Amino acid sequence: EDTASYYSSSPAVLAPYMQAVPELMQLIQSRKDYLLLTGARAFEILPERDSSIFAESLLKSGDSYLHAVTDGQDSLERGPEDPAGYFDLAVYARRYYEDRSSSRMIMIGNADLFCEKWLMDNTYSPEFLLAVLYTLDGGSRTDLQIIQKPAVRAPLRAASMTVPAVIALLMPFAVFVFAVIILGARRNL
Repeated sequence: EDTASYYSSSPAVLAPYMQAVPELMQLIQSRKDYLLLTGARAFEILPERDSSIFAESLLKSGDSYLHAVTDGQDSLERGPEDPAGYFDLAVYARRYYEDRSSSRMIMIGNADLFCEKWLMDNTYSPEFLLAVLYTLDGGSRTDLQIIQKPAVRAPLRAASMTVPAVIALLMPFAVFVFAVIILGARRNL
């Protein structure tokens, strides 16, 4: 029923909601939060886990259902056994060790977000990727934003084609004249 949570008329192409976590607040505030996930997989953040592991959702689906796709099944309609609700489509997890070291991981339910050119050009996935990289780096943010921009060059053009055309025509004639002069001089020897 949540038509804003998927693209156009295709409920398999999800438009997830960015969560208000510190890692994504800058994107949400600047309204750069539109992403598309084609056939995304959902994750479950279990409440019972090791106390040294912290996990939070980065992207959530709208009100939807999990649909297992099996061979020979063409329909995306909800089946009676398909669970419904709001699902985590990207998770950020941290683990802290006794020696004060830590590890970080971000799982995203679909890699097309960073691989498909159309998605990179028409959604905010490059900005999301930079936010994810800053998060994994653990360093402070810099103001340097490296976003792809199309490079457009003006084509090379000659102002007048008269001079190149004259040179192209005179070169073979000059070679012919030079050859006649050399051959004429050799003939008189």
